[in-house]
Amino acid sequence: MKGLRTYLEKSRAKGVEKMRIIILIMTLLMMLGGCANEVAMLDERPDDFGFSVSYGIGGKQKIDTFENIVQKDLVADGTIEVELALTNEDLDLVYEKMKEIPITKQLKLNDHCAVEPAPSSSWLIQYEHEEIELVYEGQCSAGMVAELYELEEFIYRLVSEKEAYKRLPEARGGYE
Repeated sequence: MKGLRTYLEKSRAKGVEKMRIIILIMTLLMMLGGCANEVAMLDERPDDFGFSVSYGIGGKQKIDTFENIVQKDLVADGTIEVELALTNEDLDLVYEKMKEIPITKQLKLNDHCAVEPAPSSSWLIQYEHEEIELVYEGQCSAGMVAELYELEEFIYRLVSEKEAYKRLPEARGGYE
């Protein structure tokens, strides 16, 4: 009887140990599976890198590297669009800024920001044959949305230095 009890205890201990190993393996597989959707940004800008961002009040401002266009909100006079391509150097700078955030599919935009009228932004970013879409409203002074607004401002400064943009008319009027 004592031998049977010892055998059962050892068997139970082995069963518990096997169960722990199975749980550990399943946990690792789930973690690896979750990371499979995450496309890490490479050190150097990939050839297929591009983005389109609409931003500002009503999302009326737009910078699109896929179509090489920039749209400017003239407020009272509507919008105007101009053909404008960013240089490879510009794209390298933008890509470096995006890596600092870092922009991935798992980027969480939980920040709640209140500004009236509320600016809205929507991004489509492509790299390594993956697309990432981000949408947010309001303007924050901290958090992930604030970092994305800083990125928008950085890109706007690059665009606003181009001759094609400088030739566009000034905005007339304002938003209440």
